[in-house]
Amino acid sequence: MILVHVDDTLTAADTLKGVNAGKDVLSSKYKVRDMGKLRDFLGLNVMHDRSHKTLFLSAPGFTYALLEMFGMSMANQTKVPMSVGPVLGRNESETLADKTVYTELIGSLLYLATTTHSDLAYAAGGDGGMAEGRGRPNPAEPAGSRSHGRQR
Repeated sequence: MILVHVDDTLTAADTLKGVNAGKDVLSSKYKVRDMGKLRDFLGLNVMHDRSHKTLFLSAPGFTYALLEMFGMSMANQTKVPMSVGPVLGRNESETLADKTVYTELIGSLLYLATTTHSDLAYAAGGDGGMAEGRGRPNPAEPAGSRSHGRQR
């Protein structure tokens, strides 16, 4: 498999022989520079453990920039991104004046969820329509009084 993004390429295969064959194809047609073992690609850090056949992706730069952008760089770390018990409702009388910042946050969290942190998908996707500007979170509403899906 050869991944191409502008002038960055990544060659992947089941075996090292396959990787070298892919590199040979590219170098026969283009001027290439072999950067060695993959450590990062397009802002993602890559850790590969061949003996356990695992691949770990992380985006610490993007994650830190996101925390800085939303004033949360001093937030405490947790193993669970969102409590599964309480359900946030909406306070219909108080809508978001500018939903742009909120939707940017949700979009950024969904990007992290799809690239490196699937554990964030529930927290980012379960906003109950608030990204559409239909109210603010209402923690006083009893848990379970609304469904988890988007309400139209």
